[in-house]
Amino acid sequence: MTAVVKEHGGVAALAKAYVEDYKASPPGSIARARLLEGTSRLIQLVSKRDSPTKVDDMTDEEIEQEIENRLNRIVEKTNSIEASKEGPDDGTPPPQ
Repeated sequence: MTAVVKEHGGVAALAKAYVEDYKASPPGSIARARLLEGTSRLIQLVSKRDSPTKVDDMTDEEIEQEIENRLNRIVEKTNSIEASKEGPDDGTPPPQ
């Protein structure tokens, strides 16, 4: 798995590509269903480890909302990291 993440340019780049694929897939499409299914399985694994909330107790709508919330947080963090690498808007180069 580490090699896959590295090949995509790191965790943030992989997450960004995932979100782009999700947003590009039409609602109700097989592609979106597979993306949601994979994310749901990932959430179940992480939930067992990090949270007392069981995914089995959530409705499909709650799971989809949680997935979208998490994906949005990933995009926000990715954008924040990219912005910090670009440096300030005053033309000063970013820190090395």
